[in-house]
Amino acid sequence: MSFLALLIFSMGMGLSAQENIFVLKDSYIYPKKKFIDSLAVAEAVVKPYETFATSTATIRSGRDKNYQVRLSKFAGGTYPGDFQAIQIFLGNKCLLEVTNADGWTSLPPNVPSNNNYYFTVNISPYSTALFFFSQAKDNFPPDLTIVVIKTGKAHLVYHRPCVLQSISKNSYSVRLELDDRYPMYVVPGATSSEVTTEPEEPVVEEQQAEPQEQPKKKRKWRRRDKQEVEPVAVPQPDTVKVVETPAPVVKKEEPKPVQPKRYLIWNESDVLKIKELY
Repeated sequence: MSFLALLIFSMGMGLSAQENIFVLKDSYIYPKKKFIDSLAVAEAVVKPYETFATSTATIRSGRDKNYQVRLSKFAGGTYPGDFQAIQIFLGNKCLLEVTNADGWTSLPPNVPSNNNYYFTVNISPYSTALFFFSQAKDNFPPDLTIVVIKTGKAHLVYHRPCVLQSISKNSYSVRLELDDRYPMYVVPGATSSEVTTEPEEPVVEEQQAEPQEQPKKKRKWRRRDKQEVEPVAVPQPDTVKVVETPAPVVKKEEPKPVQPKRYLIWNESDVLKIKELY
């Protein structure tokens, strides 16, 4: 791609800032805390787990090795989601265990995957990323959880709320477009709440006080000619009703919701990256 084409592409994408989700140093993965929100903790003891599903993912690490992904439910209670524990095994050794009392659930319908509960992407010949989505709670979006397996180790590298817009992947590439900041999340299939306005206050018409009757003055008689015609007195009403035109009611404009920022997650050179678009 020429410099001019790259410049046009950058201008079309808008302002952006990109960052590695984790640090890769000497083939070791060092997660960043800023990309991992707290996971919900159960109040009661939940072990032993009840196995929900078990699968095997083939990860290339010098030679092919079978890593087992075990999904389990908490025992002794009713918890949201389909499973609340993720375990990564290599043989009989548990490399990683991640628990979430809010639970994880099946993948969104726009995620292409042969597995119903997570999808995998080989981000290099030696490492694989696993993507999970938590159970949506109230008006909050689900959390995206990313686990990376590399050379006999497994790491939790990402756990934050998101609304997935689109996803595309191939053998060694993945690209997710998501909204990470939002005014309100609406569960798919539901309708957004209507904005209601307060009823207008009735305009009260003020009545003026009746004028006090003035004392009658003595009528002075004067001589008049025969041709003079006495003017006819027009009766005046006792009170004059003044109708005030009500002031126009100005409707308050609802504040416009802050537009969410778009985030793109993709892999490059064995590292998952995130780009923030304004």
